[in-house]
Amino acid sequence: VSLMTLTRYGQVVVSVAGFAFLNFGVVLAYYGKLRIRLRRLFVALALPAVFLALCITLAQGFDAWMLGHSRNPYLSLSLDPVLTDGVSVSVNPPAALELLQPGTKVLQRIQRSGELRVGYNAGIIPFCYRNSAGRLSGYDVAYAYQLAKDLNVRLSFFSFEFKCLESDLAAGRFDIAMAGIYVTDYRLLHLKVSTPYFHSPLALFMPRDRASGFKSRPQILKRPGLKIGVFNDPVLIPRLKRTFPNAEILVVPEYSKIPDFSEVDAAIWTLAQAKALAVSNPGLIAVAPSDAGNPYLFAYLMPPDAEEFAKFVNYWLDLKKADGFEKRQREYWIDRVPRASHLPRWSILRNILGFGLNRSNNSRPG
Repeated sequence: VSLMTLTRYGQVVVSVAGFAFLNFGVVLAYYGKLRIRLRRLFVALALPAVFLALCITLAQGFDAWMLGHSRNPYLSLSLDPVLTDGVSVSVNPPAALELLQPGTKVLQRIQRSGELRVGYNAGIIPFCYRNSAGRLSGYDVAYAYQLAKDLNVRLSFFSFEFKCLESDLAAGRFDIAMAGIYVTDYRLLHLKVSTPYFHSPLALFMPRDRASGFKSRPQILKRPGLKIGVFNDPVLIPRLKRTFPNAEILVVPEYSKIPDFSEVDAAIWTLAQAKALAVSNPGLIAVAPSDAGNPYLFAYLMPPDAEEFAKFVNYWLDLKKADGFEKRQREYWIDRVPRASHLPRWSILRNILGFGLNRSNNSRPG
């Protein structure tokens, strides 16, 4: 479609040539004037094939340049400008980090400093990651912007590793962690945990031709020599050992590089995240096996003594669900439903000639 303007006249020429060939070919065949010359036939077939392959390569390059096409559709997603407008943001600011002082309440520190510190990990599609422009994006990043906007404070992002998450929060390195984080018994006991805002069942992802063998937990447990990959996560690894105790576990640093499926039968994650990975890699499929246990609950984590801030966040999450913010973010980041544009459709009369600029426009969103 993007190349139609350039190719439509060439298509007309090819169509006319095709009809002409049929007309002349039938007449010449009728009078016995046709002979097959294999060398010329081979050249006549090979040269157009090479030319077609070149055209396809150039067309794909043009499509990627013109439309910003990406193999990973999540990389083309971005935060709503309406959401980010007016929010002062810094990512990993170089200034020395002031840890939370004993006896100081988190909400009090936020109000006094005018800054919300958010912990993030940029390897958790579709909740927190970097898009093709290199900007932090995702479901939880959108929530971080909205929380800073509702608190009327600056927003500062601080990166963390999952193995250090609990200690970072206990030390007051940031006020809240928002990066596709699961609820666990340990975190409930030692940190302040918001009410869950999302849940997703346990899932496995693997090459498409293996999907039929991973539909249920009993079916998986019967597989001889079962090997399952998992990235180095302190929550996923124990869950994998409990759910599939007979599996040999292969730990990989992260899922930014797809596991080698010649060494493992499948890899484990939550369904929402495994689906995002499968969408980005068309040869893979995500499967949520039955009888695999309870779903994962996603929540935001806060320091142990952040009682008041935790109550505020819980009420705020209810408010975001009631005003439709939660539904919009879920549709865009999880279901990949295009965001409705607030701008009228592009028009020659309006955008080029300037007609109707002072009139209200009732055209539907583009």
